[in-house]
Amino acid sequence: MCIQLFDWYWFTPVRRSGNIFRNRQSSFHHSYKPILNVHLGLQVSFDILVIYHIDNAMYDSERMEYEEHPRGIYPRFPQAFHTFRDPVIAKRRWFVEEARKPASAFQELIDFLYAEKDYAALGDVLKILEATPLPPSPLDLYDEEVKDDVQMAMGAVVEVMTFYRAFTSAADLECPKLREVKAGCFPLLVDHWGTVMKWLAFLLGNAHVVANSPLVLHICSETLLRVVLAMDDERSQEELVALPSTIDYVFLLLCQVNPETGKYYYCEQSGTKCAIIHILRVCMASRPAILALVGRLKEVTPKTRNRIIASIIHRPRFIAAIADENDSRMTSAVDSIHAILVCGAEIIGDDVLWACFRRLDYLLEYTSALTSISVKAHQRGLPDEKWEQIAETTWRLVTHMVIKTTPNPTEYFHLLTEGGLIPCALRCLIHLPHGSESVEKAIDVLSIIFAFLPVGKVWRAVCTPETLDLLHAASTMCPMARDICSTFESGIELGKLVRKRQEHTGFDLCCSLKHFSSKEGGTADIVRACSACKVMTYCSTACQKEDWVAFHSRECPRMALWYRDRTKSLEPWYHHLRSFDIWTSRATRRDQLSWLEEVANEMGTRLPSSNPPKSQSVARPRTARAVGYSAHSFITVITCSEGRISRTKSSLLSHNNACWRVVKHWPDARIQKCVRDMELRPLKYALVEGIFKYDEFHSMFVFVKMRYDADAEEGLRYRVVNSFFRLGPTSIVEKLR
Repeated sequence: MCIQLFDWYWFTPVRRSGNIFRNRQSSFHHSYKPILNVHLGLQVSFDILVIYHIDNAMYDSERMEYEEHPRGIYPRFPQAFHTFRDPVIAKRRWFVEEARKPASAFQELIDFLYAEKDYAALGDVLKILEATPLPPSPLDLYDEEVKDDVQMAMGAVVEVMTFYRAFTSAADLECPKLREVKAGCFPLLVDHWGTVMKWLAFLLGNAHVVANSPLVLHICSETLLRVVLAMDDERSQEELVALPSTIDYVFLLLCQVNPETGKYYYCEQSGTKCAIIHILRVCMASRPAILALVGRLKEVTPKTRNRIIASIIHRPRFIAAIADENDSRMTSAVDSIHAILVCGAEIIGDDVLWACFRRLDYLLEYTSALTSISVKAHQRGLPDEKWEQIAETTWRLVTHMVIKTTPNPTEYFHLLTEGGLIPCALRCLIHLPHGSESVEKAIDVLSIIFAFLPVGKVWRAVCTPETLDLLHAASTMCPMARDICSTFESGIELGKLVRKRQEHTGFDLCCSLKHFSSKEGGTADIVRACSACKVMTYCSTACQKEDWVAFHSRECPRMALWYRDRTKSLEPWYHHLRSFDIWTSRATRRDQLSWLEEVANEMGTRLPSSNPPKSQSVARPRTARAVGYSAHSFITVITCSEGRISRTKSSLLSHNNACWRVVKHWPDARIQKCVRDMELRPLKYALVEGIFKYDEFHSMFVFVKMRYDADAEEGLRYRVVNSFFRLGPTSIVEKLR
């Protein structure tokens, strides 16, 4: 892909002085003509030799003299191939040459092949490739014999491309004539497919040494794309794209870099997605094809694998850079980025490949490119269907490439917000038509990210003047989005209070129940995790020893077993796991505690503890005695879910039945000690259960014992004393509602 396409040149020989076509060893005289956005094809002229210069920038009918570049390779056709002695071949040649023109007569060529049953036309072209010896690499452009052979083979490749362009561009793609012609030509192509791929790979592999590499690249990419698209039988298409030679050729296409700019090539197809990306998308259209491509990608060397994955990750950034050149390029860029993100989402489902994607910051790369596209589209204006595509891409990036793929989305969502995904979703809401399904997907993106707003890095990336302005504009332009925009604004304001609290107060992550009493008002700056379970954290060896005797010696084996089981369950899917991939990081835990403390102080009323109104006083059931929890004791449940923050009061008995029994690695004795402290001193302590989204199937449950100080200033009366983090199924949240 490159920002500006190089000059592309192509030509066909012409008839002169009674000769049907000029000899390929004779000298050539050319004329030059810039063309805007034409399909790849060779212009035929019977009185002059025409070369087309394609720069996708301007149209100019002025003709000027131009000489062929000596270090370029161009399609040549052997003289014997153009004999007119056979009237059928002469007629065939006329139709093929007409089909190579920009205003191509594809249907006429198909009608001729059907009427004459002249399927050997493709076979004759393929025989040229079979008969032409493959030169050694790298290509020696100063060897005239080698250069002539390569250009003859290149001409045959162009002929193959012309046939299949006709098959995919005909007026009626479902007509019986076309189906019969394709069925007659397909066996010939299959018999010579190895040779075709061999020559395509050779031309592509040597494109960097020639002066007209964009032309070579476009011919190579267009040929494979047209062949694959022309297949009606899905099974045949799957078998073709699953061949190792085809997959390797696709990888080679992806890695092609413009030698002048150092950027990936971008082969635009008249307003549609880049031809190279289109090929990748077609080659991943079915599950067997995806498995074949992923399997082949894992078989190559690590260096080659990293180059291929880097091309898939970095290419959207280059596409976004050229998106504002014209309207056609903008729509093409939207299609291309959508297609490559769909392919990337399929590839990262594999553990080895996900590790490669992560090392290259794929989330930040994709999000930045998508945001850049949305900014340019917001300024230029796009059709509704393209905004729907941007919304679909944004939604897929969140749901498929983060929620369903990463082991701990909490630690990766900040990359999306840092890349500007929230403004991107809001711009979609501003431009999408009311009632569109894409509006719901854009709202879903905002709702999911809102669930991770308590994470400090996520909030800091969201809290910008641009986001606030777009929230106001989206709520005005899209009635369906008013609720989520209002909730998001409230979440941002709450986050400001949380950050202010963190600047003035600290949060203790030491799990020793005696730590706070020994260091009144202090915080643990240095936190160490238990080496066995990795769940409990301590500020010092003294606190760890004290807690081991009191509680942890009994609960650690069960927690350690859970941690090992979780690690084993993730390792088959994720290689090179980091600690926060298995368990939430300490920074995130501090952020969540800050959020809970701020919400508790924001409520403005006393949190319920063990002093219920007399109207609620009932005899304690036997089941409550069995588990040690009273029906008269209460806990406040604060849930930060998708699109809302809810606060509910629940009795410890019902909360135990609905929540605590389901979470297996629960520190029972430790929690019961906190409950007894609250029941003995209900005016001083209160219990809070915070529930935060973790991934698609799990939520993070944070049990907190808070101390109430009536003499403290407003907003600081509730302080976290002890806290414990557990991971449980998301289904619990639905029961608690």
